[in-house]
Parts: sequence; structure tokens; C-alpha cells
Amino acid sequence: MATEKGNFNYQQIMNDFYNWKPKEDDTEGQIAKNAFGGNMIQAGLDAELAMMLGDQNNAIAQEQMQKQADLELANTGALMEKEFGYKELGKESNFKYSEQAADAQYERDVGMLGATGEQQRKNIAAEGQQGRLERIVEGEQARQTAAVNNASNEKIAAGRYAADNYQADKAASASMYGADAQRMPHLGLQIHKLKIS
Repeated sequence: MATEKGNFNYQQIMNDFYNWKPKEDDTEGQIAKNAFGGNMIQAGLDAELAMMLGDQNNAIAQEQMQKQADLELANTGALMEKEFGYKELGKESNFKYSEQAADAQYERDVGMLGATGEQQRKNIAAEGQQGRLERIVEGEQARQTAAVNNASNEKIAAGRYAADNYQADKAASASMYGADAQRMPHLGLQIHKLKIS
């Protein structure tokens, strides 16, 4: 059964080279064979050393990556802790400022309510004083009106009294004149004449 031998028939070349035994007088062949062997040993040693170095470098790289990861984790943790502290400090500051603003607003509100209450008390007191003054004025005006009405009524009454007295006097005089005229008719005529003249 035929097998694929590749482009360069490398296996055959290797077999031929390994099975080749230079003659004793073939110095160049011996040098080439020995050089190949030495080169092979050197290549194997280099490969072994490279593998050892690769393993060592891999271990060092893993250790370095672990240290780097640890450092990054520590840095991230420290950064997050600082950031958390800053945020908490900011929240605390905002809370203090909000509390101070609320306290100030409360003080302003209390002051405003106090001022409003004081103004309302002053307004009520002024309205009460004004009401008392108005009632005093109204009472004084009522007293003056009553005094004027009383004086007017008294004058009217006095006038009526005087008129009644006058009428009574006239009636009395007329009665006396009539009585005298009946007793002395001639005197009444003369008196009447005298009064007319």
C-alpha cells in the first residue's frame, strides 16, 4: 500500500541520512554527520531550554497577571471606596444644606406668621379702637341730637304755653269786658270807643 510521502520525501531523506555511515577516509562526511548530530543535540537542548524558559515565563506571567489583577482589584476597591465616601459626603452635605434651608425657611415662615399675627392683632386693635371712637362719636351725636330735640321741644312747649296763656288772657279779658258791658252798657260803649279811637 502506497503512502503519501509529502512534497520533499522528508522521511526518506532522514532514513538515508541516519543510515549513512561515512568511510574512515571520508573526513568531510564524518564532519557533516558529526555536525548534524551536534546540531541535533544543540537543537534539542535549545528546544528543552526554550520549553523550560516558556514554562518559567508562563509561571512568571501568570504570577504577574495575578499580581496585576490583585492590584487592579485593590485599586478598584480603593477607588470605589473613595467614590462611595465622596458620594456619602456629598449626600451628607446636601442633607445638611437641605436641612439648613428647611430650618431657614421654617424661621422665615415663623417670622412671617409672627409678623402676620402681630399685624392682625394691630389691625384688630385698630379696628376696635376705631369702633370705640365711632361709638363714642355716635353717642355724642345722639346726645347732641337729643339735646337739640329736647331744646326744640322745650321751646315748642314754651311757645305753646305762651300762646295758651295769651289765649287764656284774651279770653279772660273778653269775658271781663262782656261782664262789664252787661253791668254798665253806657260805660262799655265809651270804653269801646276809647279803644277804637
